[in-house]
Amino acid sequence: MFTELHPFSKTASSQIAWVKLYRHYINNYSKSMATLTATKEKYPMFKTFLVQLDYTAAFFGLNLQGLLITPVQRLPRYVLLLRDLLKNTPASHPDEEPLRQALKEMQELADYVNSRKQEADNAADLAKLQAKFSGYTGAPLELNPRCKFVQNGDAKVDKKDRHLWLFTTHIIVTRPLHKDKYSFVRSFALNTSSLQQAPSDAHRRHVRLLCDAAHTIEFVSVPERERWEGVLDKVIADEHRNFMKSAFDDSHCETYDSDVSKTVLALNEKKRLAVLQKIVQTQQEFVDSMMLTITTFVEPMKKSLSSQSPMLRQKICEQICSNVEAVHQAHNTLLERLREREGTWDAHHTITDIFEGLPQLAAVMTYYFACHNAQLVALDSSLASCPIFSLWVRDTEVKSKVDFVSLLARPMKRVPELYLLCEEMLHCTARRHSSDYDALGKLVASLRDLTESFAQQKESRPSLAPPSGTRARSRSLWN
Repeated sequence: MFTELHPFSKTASSQIAWVKLYRHYINNYSKSMATLTATKEKYPMFKTFLVQLDYTAAFFGLNLQGLLITPVQRLPRYVLLLRDLLKNTPASHPDEEPLRQALKEMQELADYVNSRKQEADNAADLAKLQAKFSGYTGAPLELNPRCKFVQNGDAKVDKKDRHLWLFTTHIIVTRPLHKDKYSFVRSFALNTSSLQQAPSDAHRRHVRLLCDAAHTIEFVSVPERERWEGVLDKVIADEHRNFMKSAFDDSHCETYDSDVSKTVLALNEKKRLAVLQKIVQTQQEFVDSMMLTITTFVEPMKKSLSSQSPMLRQKICEQICSNVEAVHQAHNTLLERLREREGTWDAHHTITDIFEGLPQLAAVMTYYFACHNAQLVALDSSLASCPIFSLWVRDTEVKSKVDFVSLLARPMKRVPELYLLCEEMLHCTARRHSSDYDALGKLVASLRDLTESFAQQKESRPSLAPPSGTRARSRSLWN
């Protein structure tokens, strides 16, 4: 029973720990909502289960979303109640100071929730925008706290009609499909991009965006180009500053605990471990796709060469298969070492030495890329001229539910993926992390250069055949 002999301060001091738990709940709220939505879409039985419970007595007349937001809505009421209680508490009462302190902490928490609500609203808006992009393959927009929508409009990108969507962190390039629906083409990260002015008066409607390669953007008029150029200049400059701040300075981390300086490195390590787990997961998916290519297509094609009636000539078979098996072997070795490092992360806290120990990785990827165009030409020619081979490929694709060309194109995407993931790890690596920071920066730069060189080779390659000496000129990922 509450009496003058039972001061509120004892209850308040015993419950102070729940405030930190509340912050954790608020921080995870947006992710919780996103996970709930995705789970309902992925598992129809779960969705049906919730529909049966929503707005029933079991959920107190609410749906699950309404229940989950209840703790958030409770905070402003606590502020009002504590303010009213403090107003009616004499200054001489032992509860006066604890109540004042409790009100201060509750108000700070309520303000924090309001700011997080704005982030949640922004995340919801981003999710709606992303839903317009058919075939979108990037990271979910709503999961990037720095990402905000700026503007959109029509333009020509590399002479092709496109619709641009400018965000504070990147540009998404789409192709209009029909009303309010667009086909995703690609995206440009602004933290590694820069603008270049039009080379002459004859190109006054153009700007050049320098990122993975030089891209020409042509707007419908000079005023439209000037409007976009001004906004792009500001957004790119802001993103460069934000990227440098988050990559090299720990002060951007939000917290309300007085011992923040002691926990920042631990937070960064959790983020770095999460990125490593993402690298391992995507690496496993890539290795699995390479093994599928080998067992489903490459091995049967090579086995056919020793039969009395081979489907293809040996030279054509070698062109189509290229060095797929070497790519699989190199990446499987990388996967094994990454998994080992993941299991002992507390002891090592670095990944760059793994790449440094695999000089053959860059060699096999460079050779595969150089051969890829000739590989596809050989495949198309064989499908057109060899009915037995064409029928076998078609039947194999139907039975395996895979597309041969897509599998052969998969290695082309892996180096850019590794570049983006390692860049993400650098993003959450503090400069003081001497064991990995400098080496990781070099690795990211090398992966970026390799990605750009691939793109430039694709644009400027004069012939379909791979250049001679490709293996000899292939470069290390860290040099």
